[in-house]
Amino acid sequence: MELLYFDLGNNYYGLDLCRSSSPNQLVLASMPRKTTLGETLSDLGNKSAAYASKEQPFRFRHGDVLLVPNMHWRIEHHFQEIEGSNKPLLNPSMKETWIDQAIQVIEFKLDRQGAAVSSESKAITKKGGLDFMFNRPFLLYMKKRGAKHPFFVMWVDNAELLIKK
Repeated sequence: MELLYFDLGNNYYGLDLCRSSSPNQLVLASMPRKTTLGETLSDLGNKSAAYASKEQPFRFRHGDVLLVPNMHWRIEHHFQEIEGSNKPLLNPSMKETWIDQAIQVIEFKLDRQGAAVSSESKAITKKGGLDFMFNRPFLLYMKKRGAKHPFFVMWVDNAELLIKK
C-alpha cells in the first residue's frame, strides 16, 4: 500500500491499495469533489505529485487503520436515446438499419481480496422493411417439390404446439 496524497489538516488522502499490482492499479481517495470527474482526477494527480516531492512523506505506523468499503453491484442501462427506427444508422452499407436495443451491463466488486470490474454491451440492430412473422393463425404444409398434393397439412391457430424460447 502506498500513500499518494495526505492533507493532515483537512484529513484528505489518496491511497494506492497495492503498489505492486500489475497491470492494474486501484486507488481510493478521500478528497473534495470537483465539478467533473476529470477535474477531480487531475486535482488528485496534482496533489499526488506535490506530495511525492516532499522529503519526509507519511509512513504507516502500528495502530493506523485502513477500512476499505465492501461493494458488489450490477447495473444495466438501456441507451434509449440512440434506439429506434426514427434514428437510422448513417453508414451507407447499413441503409435502413437502426439500433433496436442498446444495453450496457457493468458489474463491480471490491472487498479485502481486491477488485474486479466487468462490462458487457449489446446492440441489437434491425433492418427496415417488412416483417414476416407467424404470430397469428397460419397454414403449414409439406410436399415433395414438384408434386401436385402435399403429404402433410396443418392449420395452426393456438400456441399449444409451439415452443417458447
